[in-house]
Amino acid sequence: MGKLYRRTMKKRYVLLAAEIDGRIVGAVEAFHRFIICYINRLAVHPKHQGKGIGSDLLIEICKRLKTRKARFVILCMNPRSDRPKDLIKFYRRHRFKAIGIIFIKRL
Repeated sequence: MGKLYRRTMKKRYVLLAAEIDGRIVGAVEAFHRFIICYINRLAVHPKHQGKGIGSDLLIEICKRLKTRKARFVILCMNPRSDRPKDLIKFYRRHRFKAIGIIFIKRL
């Protein structure tokens, strides 16, 4: 995987992006308040899916949120996803627990 970029705004917002050959191919953004964090978006370009980029982004953002004293991460799966079963497996593989289309993980 290429470089990971980080941008932090107001100490509550975190954005990480994955780059390959000078192009951004994936990104994740999160917002945190006290011990609860919300992953707003996690996306990887379709041509680069299945290469571990989404996993790397998810693992790295969880590490960074944990250093900010976060205890829980919440994310909502896109209900219009064309691959919902794959997404469920992906989040469960990363130790998120499903509550409907919402996933939660204790850090």
